[in-house]
Amino acid sequence: MGKIGRNEPCPCGSGKKYKNCCLKQEEERQETVVQTGEFGEQLSLFENLWEKKLEECLMDLMEGQASEEYQATVGMAEARLDEKINPQVMDGLVKAFLRFVELKPWEWMSDIDLFAVQVPGEEELTYACILGNAGVVFGLAIYPGDDGIQYYLRQRAVEGKGHLSMFEDLGPSLLLSLGNRDELLPEERKVYKELDYRFRGREAWPVFRSYRPGYYVWKLTADEMLLATAVLEQSIQFALHCKKHRRQWNNKIEQDKIPWCVAGCSLEEMEKKLRWTPLPEVRHKIEIIPADEILLKKVRKEVPLCQGIWELDWFYSPMPVQESKHHVPVRPLMLAICDHETGLMLDFNLVYREQADIAGFVVKTIRGLRRRPRVVMVSDPLKVLAVSKLFSLLGCEVCVADYMMMDDFKDTLLEMD
Repeated sequence: MGKIGRNEPCPCGSGKKYKNCCLKQEEERQETVVQTGEFGEQLSLFENLWEKKLEECLMDLMEGQASEEYQATVGMAEARLDEKINPQVMDGLVKAFLRFVELKPWEWMSDIDLFAVQVPGEEELTYACILGNAGVVFGLAIYPGDDGIQYYLRQRAVEGKGHLSMFEDLGPSLLLSLGNRDELLPEERKVYKELDYRFRGREAWPVFRSYRPGYYVWKLTADEMLLATAVLEQSIQFALHCKKHRRQWNNKIEQDKIPWCVAGCSLEEMEKKLRWTPLPEVRHKIEIIPADEILLKKVRKEVPLCQGIWELDWFYSPMPVQESKHHVPVRPLMLAICDHETGLMLDFNLVYREQADIAGFVVKTIRGLRRRPRVVMVSDPLKVLAVSKLFSLLGCEVCVADYMMMDDFKDTLLEMD
């Protein structure tokens, strides 16, 4: 095909002249690439520079903890101190866990066999399921209260995300499983030694972990250990009841019902006192991003609209930040924008969840690039609702992406962790 004249009809069949159609779009795309390069020297595609910028972001976070602005915010790191292990309480949990492991309930139960326990002193039910039927993780997952069961339901909904699900908010839940000695924290190994526990072989050590929203996965507190012990002991009775009444469990599960009883109920008592309750429905949380109408309308007038497609996402970083050894590490929130067609990262930042300003981050990027995208893609419908007002004021269309180029960036983060 020969060269197409600027004033000739565009070969795409739009009916417009070539200069006003495909040629114009190509020139705009090339200009965007040039301006992106000017704006993002510090956002080089070379991996070592990416790592340098991430390290700088992490350092800024830790240094910012001493600022007046941070101290005025109820920071997660400030709110949760790292509690020392109570050897006596841990000993009770280990003994209950070893009785559970000896039973091997995963041979006839799976994580869909959810059950609930009413623990004395707890206002809400505590939910749990047995792991190991798939031959990967052997143990018990515990979901405290209404927030816990909602997390369980969300986990089932994101199973298709695979390893990317670790960028989501975690918990609240407790995981009691068999693991290796190197998975234990130094303090845990010390307590095991003091209690004279010795385990040999791979995946033979009891590993207890707490998942809390906004925090890095950490060891259990004394209160969590006491709750886990009560649920563990009752889970043994649930497992024996399930083995004896497998058909009944199957029928009830198909009806989206789960069994529950009070902690301390024996197998004989469960024959009469076991109750079945409907599985709670998943509850979607939508946090609308605040939008400054005056500022956004000003940005809309200042910055022209381009034909580009951007991706916007906010997710938890796999790299934890620990204020000091006395605090539980937190998971900072990462805000990121990339070009959907090229995968080029346009900008990103690490912030504490309480200090996240998504609208401000978007405005900063738009002003820096001197362009507004025609379309902004996000990862799921809930995020569309969260930013719909923001981008409506900016004159941009928002939709859900079938595939996010941002996922490649997340894979890079996992390799760097």
